[in-house]
Amino acid sequence: MGLQDNEAERKERLPHLLEASLGCAHVLQRAHPTIAHGRGDVNSTLQLLSSAATVLVLAELEAPGNIGKVLGQMPKEAASVQLDIFAHLLYSSLSLNLGRDRSNIAALFPIAARATALSLFGAGDLLTVHDPNGDGAHLASIVFIVARLVLLSGIPQAEEEIASFETLELFWRRVWPEWERVLALSLRETCINSPLRAVLHSVLLDMVIFVGSMRPTLLIEPAGAIVRGLRSLEEWQSSTGINNSSSKLPKAIKAIETAQLSYGADTDRPKRATTIKQVWNDMLATEKIVSLRAEAEREREKQKHAYKTLARGV
Repeated sequence: MGLQDNEAERKERLPHLLEASLGCAHVLQRAHPTIAHGRGDVNSTLQLLSSAATVLVLAELEAPGNIGKVLGQMPKEAASVQLDIFAHLLYSSLSLNLGRDRSNIAALFPIAARATALSLFGAGDLLTVHDPNGDGAHLASIVFIVARLVLLSGIPQAEEEIASFETLELFWRRVWPEWERVLALSLRETCINSPLRAVLHSVLLDMVIFVGSMRPTLLIEPAGAIVRGLRSLEEWQSSTGINNSSSKLPKAIKAIETAQLSYGADTDRPKRATTIKQVWNDMLATEKIVSLRAEAEREREKQKHAYKTLARGV
């Protein structure tokens, strides 16, 4: 009787989820009136985005393919916008008991991998120019958020080990070449954006350390490229005397060494709840930056309008 009631509830809930999902998609795309202007409390904004993502995830479980329908224009958005949407979808999925339905979320990983690689590519290009708006740092931040969420959402409590690993491996196979490229660009003489270089070094090392702590076997295939990059970084630090990420470099090297020796052996994973809280805090910090940039843009528009009005008066 309980199962029948459960099924009846799901059928009754589905139309409401589907009806709400389009509006929730607009919220995640920041096109909905309640969020489009970027005003208001940052915590409330993040909660609203998270709630909208939860509705979309629930609707996807009941009607597979719904996310693709309501977010059909997402692949045309900038990679950073795509990652922002993925971050909220993946984070919301962690709080739901998805079980085998987690494969519906994992189906998004190839698109997330493409957006992650493109965002790293964009951050790398900004190393050769001055970046007063901090676009490169923003890209690096959202990349690390999504990278962690992909690993967390790809490791359910009772995981189907082979399918889970293959899905994650495909994601990281797309990301590692850009990881290597960005690190190489940051060490060239053409790099004039020192603040961004420091941020990227920290994030790139954090990625290796985090993957090594969660799934060390994912480091085995790209180990050669990662080791080359870490050695180059070590030599660069020795020759320049710049050690912004000196404490993280030994940890990243150890993560690679451990992965090559373990061949899939279990490691001490960081506590899931603690990691998820850290990701939420990073999402909050990123949202604060988005809010500040939106406020700065509004102020610039006000000044432009004031100048035009003054010019007409003259």
